[in-house]
Amino acid sequence: LRHLSRTARQRQQGRIVLILTASHYYALHGVRPGTRLSKVAGRLHVSRRIRIGLNDWYVTSNGSSHGVLKVRHGVIQEVGLASIGLTRNLAAARQFLRNLRAG
Repeated sequence: LRHLSRTARQRQQGRIVLILTASHYYALHGVRPGTRLSKVAGRLHVSRRIRIGLNDWYVTSNGSSHGVLKVRHGVIQEVGLASIGLTRNLAAARQFLRNLRAG
């Protein structure tokens, strides 16, 4: 959370800001890890690709949070949820995900 302003950092302090899983038990709108992104991209209304290292990341709306997909070679590796305040637009989501890698 170092890249945030002081007030934004205090708002997020002590909260889970991202949770990811590769378990097939969990799904995001019925989409589980192991599914090809091309089959579900339209249904999920995913954002533009965010490339970080070997992975592509996609953000989708999910009510009071944002859904996050970690994709490699077109196959969803992990699904999860992220704080809506930290992924409010593509630029914010890109910065958030890049800072996770650095932190």
